[in-house]
Amino acid sequence: MLQHYFKISLRHLWNNKFFSLINITGLSVAMAAAFFIFRYVSNEWSYDKFHKNADALYRVNMSFNSEKEETSASARVSPIVGTLLKENEAAVENISRMVILGPDGIVSYKDNAASIRNLFLADDQFFKLFSFELAEGNQAEVLSKPFTIVISESVANQLYGDTSPIGKTIEINASNLDGSAEFTVSGVFKDFPQNTHIKPGVLIAYSTLFEFVGHRFDESWQWNETYTYVKLKENSVISDVEKGLNQFAAGANQEMWDEQKMSWKYSLQAITDIHLTQGISHESEAVSSKSNLWFLSGIAAFLLIIAYINFVNLTIVKSLKRLKEVGVRKVSGANRIQLFVQFLLDSAITNLLAFIMAIVLLTSLNELLESYFDINTTNLVFNNYSFPIFCFAFFILLLLSCSLYLGVIISAFKPTTIFKGKITEGTSSLSFKNGLIVLQFAVSTLFLIATFLVYRQVNFMQESDTGMDLEKIVIINTPKVFHYKYDNSFEQFQNEATKLAGVVSVTGTASVPGESVFMYNSQVEIDSRSVEGVFKSLPITKGFFDQYQISLLAGKDFTTPSRDWSIVNETAMKAFGYDKPEDIVGVRTSLGQIMGVVEDYHHESLKTEITPTVFFYGDPLNYYSVKLKGNSISAIMEQTEYVYKSLFPDSPFNYFFVDEFYNKQYKSERQFSRLFAFFAALVTFISCIGFLALTSYAVQQRTKEIGIRKTFGASNWQILYMLNRRFMKFILIAVVAAIPVANYLLSEWLNGFAYRIELNWLYFFIPCLLVIIIALLAVSSQSVRAASTNPASSMREE
Repeated sequence: MLQHYFKISLRHLWNNKFFSLINITGLSVAMAAAFFIFRYVSNEWSYDKFHKNADALYRVNMSFNSEKEETSASARVSPIVGTLLKENEAAVENISRMVILGPDGIVSYKDNAASIRNLFLADDQFFKLFSFELAEGNQAEVLSKPFTIVISESVANQLYGDTSPIGKTIEINASNLDGSAEFTVSGVFKDFPQNTHIKPGVLIAYSTLFEFVGHRFDESWQWNETYTYVKLKENSVISDVEKGLNQFAAGANQEMWDEQKMSWKYSLQAITDIHLTQGISHESEAVSSKSNLWFLSGIAAFLLIIAYINFVNLTIVKSLKRLKEVGVRKVSGANRIQLFVQFLLDSAITNLLAFIMAIVLLTSLNELLESYFDINTTNLVFNNYSFPIFCFAFFILLLLSCSLYLGVIISAFKPTTIFKGKITEGTSSLSFKNGLIVLQFAVSTLFLIATFLVYRQVNFMQESDTGMDLEKIVIINTPKVFHYKYDNSFEQFQNEATKLAGVVSVTGTASVPGESVFMYNSQVEIDSRSVEGVFKSLPITKGFFDQYQISLLAGKDFTTPSRDWSIVNETAMKAFGYDKPEDIVGVRTSLGQIMGVVEDYHHESLKTEITPTVFFYGDPLNYYSVKLKGNSISAIMEQTEYVYKSLFPDSPFNYFFVDEFYNKQYKSERQFSRLFAFFAALVTFISCIGFLALTSYAVQQRTKEIGIRKTFGASNWQILYMLNRRFMKFILIAVVAAIPVANYLLSEWLNGFAYRIELNWLYFFIPCLLVIIIALLAVSSQSVRAASTNPASSMREE
């Protein structure tokens, strides 16, 4: 019997090639797109979940609070926090601390050198807390002694080749070291996976810090430079741990808090949440957006649901031609279960073919899609068994529900009704598909509105006035190898480079626009009082403000290197309690006497608010900023490289354009915008296929009526209006229903940006108009053909 059903299903697919092709294509495209986005989302959600004790690992964060509100949050705390947790909280099983020594540097061994990013100091508990693997070395000892270092397999291969580096020396030249320093290699870690927020270039023993600065920070509550991770015991209550820590902090600092009308508060953040939490300063790696992932997951789910709605509608239309077959089979004794099995087999074959086509599409286009959207899906979701189980269950649920719906609808018709041709569009079970069409186009409208608005927000951030000029500025990495061997390395390069015809100016800075400022102070003494908060400190050189065209509101620019003088931005001025720039000039602070105030500018993206920033003239300088002129950029850079290599022959010449680097901050938003546009197009396309199916069904049902109307003189335009009128009513209902939902969801999304566009009616009107036009074209394609048919042919239609 099953073999007989199988043959009928295949014969039915083959005899209805057009409908079968549309059905399979729609399903396969939706499946491929959904699988692609689910792979991306799964990769983002997988961050740091590979750790053996991931559920018990937390990072300690802190927030600075004024009397009324939280002013800022930071991922770094003072070292004493970890000590207190380990000694006083019974729920804390272990802790590990890390300090970032510098954003980049050069490691070398004999004649071999490698450029690395992220130099971290880590204590001897690091490899006990985290599940990062060692290729060589003893887990308990690799970070136990000062001036020992653990390097990655990649660095080990570059410097030592096939020989073991254990016990050999390695030299590091980095801006935050007091000269180059030698370390002994105690271990080699396997390259960290991509899906972790911790990505060190090297790990230096934490105790090395004491060799540089002693133990003066051990008991300090002010030196907030440490990433502190804790492992909690089973069944620990996080709120109790936080409460205990904050009580310790209050006991030690309450008097100072009351005096300054400021305080800070500590909290524990699950390590698995770090990558998806925005709004916390001093993250070691860029974070993603949890709301964006939910949005994209919703898109993928809706895409599948809409594809299956089409599947139902197209199958209904196709099944109308099989009603007589159903009637004959029911007269011959077939029951509803047998009819349901037939429809289930039909659906299973269609879905299987669509699934195979989806896998082929995804395999063929995955690399191209990754490149276009600039995302990574290499962390295969099938490494996590829960995801394929969920997908399989979702697939089976849709398949069964669709088959059940079709089987119930078709098998419910009485044979007499079928043979008399009395099945009309008013049948309640068939009319349900009209509601599905409304849902489809409501979702399409929602996605198009979102696509338009997301594009406008991203465009707004990229084109808004940043308060500085980034055009034709090239950033060159400072010569790490010789940076401390020649105190005047910047002056040497500046003097030689400015002699080139295409170079306007050369300045130095520790952090370029588009990069987070790592140096900061949490407390500043001014006017014999203390001010709490996050005050970022940015070392620069003379001419930095002129080069970037940042306006000086009061005072004057730097003249000579000195930590005795500083310049602040407007936000810092207001945080210090001054309203007018000229009033704060000359005021002494613990960060130097203020000699000027510059206009606020967006050193980081418009996703975050401008923070109080204090500038001073001095080291460390991590970058040289070179302002160019003319159009022969490549020729100028060749000359600049020649100057650089003649002064610093052993240092690599690396450069990038600051405007391109700055715009990289909006990578996740551009990804989101492209993905939204892509899926909105797919949703609209699949919805239109469904609309075509509905129109085709309606035209088929009213073929004789159309012929009679034309015989009595109805024009093609009248026929077209008659067929389109009801369908366009569905579209208008869908558009009206989508607008308030879009307004709410997108308002919530925009609230995640410190600087954002204001919603207005155009952002809704244009996408809605586009949906109406697309739907009108889709329905009219069938209506025009029906209206143009010869009445005689219509009257002969059975």
